[in-house]
Amino acid sequence: LAGAAEAAGPALVAGLGLAGIGIGFIQAPAATGITRVAEPEQAGVAAGVFNASRLVSGAAGAAAFTVVFQLAAGIAPGGTLVGVAPDALSAGFRAVFLGVAAMGALVLALATVRGGQLRRDGGAARPASVPAPER
Repeated sequence: LAGAAEAAGPALVAGLGLAGIGIGFIQAPAATGITRVAEPEQAGVAAGVFNASRLVSGAAGAAAFTVVFQLAAGIAPGGTLVGVAPDALSAGFRAVFLGVAAMGALVLALATVRGGQLRRDGGAARPASVPAPER
């Protein structure tokens, strides 16, 4: 694994750094948005559902991209990283990062389309007890 880090080096560090920044930009606004549209007495439930879905989807994504990594690196199911060539490991990481980038582009496109619909409709539906934000 140390050989893979040397082979991928700056690209691996940059990819992980960008992923961390992206997560930071998404998590707080998403949690805030979820709790703002819930009834005040249901805000805790909404936050709990958001966090549970975030963790479950993160685990499912990690499992899926582990399979992508193994296939791209040529590692047999149940195999180990011991003795795998650095180039094969780099190919696995490359496939995972490209897959994550593709998923991010898809989510961005969907959010852009959906965001435009919300602006035309005057915003997301809010419970009667939640005041609209001031403009």
